[in-house]
Amino acid sequence: SQLDVANKQLGTWVHTQRHQYGLLNKGKKTQMTEERIAKLNEIGFEWHRQPNGKACSGNTRIPRISKWDYRYSELIEYKEKHGDCNVPAKYEA
Repeated sequence: SQLDVANKQLGTWVHTQRHQYGLLNKGKKTQMTEERIAKLNEIGFEWHRQPNGKACSGNTRIPRISKWDYRYSELIEYKEKHGDCNVPAKYEA
């Protein structure tokens, strides 16, 4: 369904944020910034990985706002609906 596709892409984005955060903590090159960390912390983002969470590929046209900001707004909507930021990174077909 369309919702599963959107959540699959959001789950991939969430996985990427956790991965980028891990790189930052290891002192490696990353796109994670203090501003992004603060924004995610504001909504109660959990930095640990989900069990069996595997990133899925997905390519969608994103509106002209940055892809990060777009996914961040999707994450806020997901949290409002589900009560947490634990978007599965993998959806079974």
